[in-house]
Amino acid sequence: MSQSELKVAKLTREELERRLLKLEGAYQECQRLSLSNDFAAAVMHEVNNPLEAITNLVYLAQDEITSSEERQRYLNLVQEQLIVLASVARSSLAFYRGQDETRDINLMDIAESALKLHFRRLHQGSVKVSTEYCGNTSCSAIGSEILQVISNLILNAADALADTSEASLTITVRRTKSMLQLSIRDNGPGVPEHLEKSLFEAHATGKKTGTGMGLWLSRCIVTKHGGTLCFRTSRAAGKSGTLFRMALPAHPAAARPKQRL
Repeated sequence: MSQSELKVAKLTREELERRLLKLEGAYQECQRLSLSNDFAAAVMHEVNNPLEAITNLVYLAQDEITSSEERQRYLNLVQEQLIVLASVARSSLAFYRGQDETRDINLMDIAESALKLHFRRLHQGSVKVSTEYCGNTSCSAIGSEILQVISNLILNAADALADTSEASLTITVRRTKSMLQLSIRDNGPGVPEHLEKSLFEAHATGKKTGTGMGLWLSRCIVTKHGGTLCFRTSRAAGKSGTLFRMALPAHPAAARPKQRL
């Protein structure tokens, strides 16, 4: 028996379990960073569109043959695009202060921020968006992580709705005695049958370019917060669609007025 084999043989069960937990923690951290990268890529996509528009508009405004009236119109459009950029920046940065610490958050505000971040993606897909929020949507969580989860669910829905006529996406937040439930429902084709049982497993994906880590890590994040993430789906003609429901422990504070970013 070699020296390395002897060392392994001498390891106690407790030591092996400790090392395994350490490896699992490192793996989850890598996947959390992967989801953060995907989120950052989505944000950059939202930023890139207005930046391209601004570049083109400034070029047109500087053209010598442009009349003063046209120049003013171009500058007004530049201002509109700058407002879009500011909105994206506020939405993506609002929940990244103290992102490693649990604090009081408003789940409605986070949902609205995620919708603002992906407005162009949903608009380009002609997706009709509707929302319904209860009166008290406060809870304790790491806002940046919950924003990533909701963002991931919205982008998944947008992908599912890519070839759907009269596409719709509905976000609701309801409160039970002890939990806040956020639901995201689409009228897409539904989850493929072969993926239903493994949808939350690592590397399970129906996308040609997907890694299959988004839903797995989203559930890990929600579970870490003491919540649950589940789904139900239908592939029936005329009734197809998927609903994801995230439940988080509700904040015990008294109901507060609705506030939007």
